[in-house]
Amino acid sequence: MNVLYDKDHYKLALGQINIAKNLIDNVAKDYVRLMKYGDSLYRCKQLKRAALGRMCTIIKRQKQSLEYLEQGLCNK
Repeated sequence: MNVLYDKDHYKLALGQINIAKNLIDNVAKDYVRLMKYGDSLYRCKQLKRAALGRMCTIIKRQKQSLEYLEQGLCNK
C-alpha cells in the first residue's frame, strides 16, 4: 500500500513540475515577443526583470513538489 501511495505522490509531483516548466516556457516566449518591440534599452531591461520575477514566482510555488522529489532522491 505504501508503495502505491508513494508512486502516486511521485507522479503528481512530477506532473506539477512539468506544468511549471511549460508555464515558464510560455512566460519566456511572451516576454521575448514583447522585448522585440521594446523602444529603449531601459524598457527591455524592465521586461526582462518582470519575466524573471514571474518565473521565480512559478518556481517558488513548486516548493512542496520539489522538496518531495528531493526527499525521494535522498532516500534512495
